[in-house]
Amino acid sequence: MTDQVVIHSLEDALAVIDAMADDASRVCLISAPGAVASLGSMAFVEIVRAVRAAYPTKQIDAILDCADAPGLALNALRHGAEIIRLEADPAVIAKVQAIADVSNARVIAANAEST
Repeated sequence: MTDQVVIHSLEDALAVIDAMADDASRVCLISAPGAVASLGSMAFVEIVRAVRAAYPTKQIDAILDCADAPGLALNALRHGAEIIRLEADPAVIAKVQAIADVSNARVIAANAEST
């Protein structure tokens, strides 16, 4: 089972993983709602990179919430986001997923399960 936690910063992510049981080898970091607009996609990708470097034995997934902004979602993919959450019409989700497929990224519809 994957532990899922909402993070707002690198410090949040590190603190959460520090507090996790040693047997939790997989964690899913989830940005705050709409974080692509407030935190930015580059900052989120860098947080994930730093956490993975600090915990190389843990499998860390990370979901960047792009709210209802497909343009920012595409920008997030360009910056290396691996999983994005997007609230949009299914046709828009499909188009963004087609673009995400090029980099093996994944798009989660806002009304779908997180992982």
